[in-house]
Amino acid sequence: MNNSQNYSKKDILKFLRRIGVDTRFISLHESKIYINHLRFSKFSRRREEIFKNKFNDISILRSTIFQKIAIKSSKSLSHSIGIRDNVLIFNHTKRDVLLNIILEPYLRKYGINLIHSDLKSYDDFIKLKDLKETTEFLKNNNIDCVVSSIAMDEEVDSILSVILSGKGLKSYLQYIKFTNSDLRIKFLYPFINNVDKDSIETVCRILEINGEDKIDYERNELAKKFMKFLDDLIPYYKENILKSTNFLKNPQTSSNKYGFGK
Repeated sequence: MNNSQNYSKKDILKFLRRIGVDTRFISLHESKIYINHLRFSKFSRRREEIFKNKFNDISILRSTIFQKIAIKSSKSLSHSIGIRDNVLIFNHTKRDVLLNIILEPYLRKYGINLIHSDLKSYDDFIKLKDLKETTEFLKNNNIDCVVSSIAMDEEVDSILSVILSGKGLKSYLQYIKFTNSDLRIKFLYPFINNVDKDSIETVCRILEINGEDKIDYERNELAKKFMKFLDDLIPYYKENILKSTNFLKNPQTSSNKYGFGK
């Protein structure tokens, strides 16, 4: 039996394609294969057996909850990510690691490049985005997009908190605003399409994804109680709030911009 540590990522992907696996629907990350969509990947148990005969120390993970999150994330990404985009992504929190895994197939699907910085997380990036060092890094690496790890329920919480505090209507920012620069960089929201923070925590635990927890934010107590009330009364209200908010803020733009609807 061959030791898979002697093979490159390119060799592994080439072999997978040779045995009939569609590598656009699997993630290869740190000597582990995560199946993002079982049916589309065609990664049958028979093909797994053939693969393991050659690459015996590559783990193959068939998590149903991971597949659900990957499929839901693809609905958002397909409407926002571009061909050969340079995407800034982070590595520090568990969510960041999960996003690295979810975005890995887009290296093949869209030909994107994943760019890493010294900043620990998306939250750090937002705090430091107007520093000269940050804007120079973005320009030098031709960054097109920055990945946000916010979950659907957290964004709804934020929208309701703003409304209930009397500050008006809040919706997604499609582009990052810089104080002293004319840079125009997109946000990507992989988890915004019906992925909640509890599901993210569950899949990180099941897949043993390590990293720090996402920084907690201060919640509006009235919004918190209101969401609890709606959770018991209207199970799918979060998606409807997101669609309605973006329609009201952007009436000329289809609600499908973030992967909702058809």
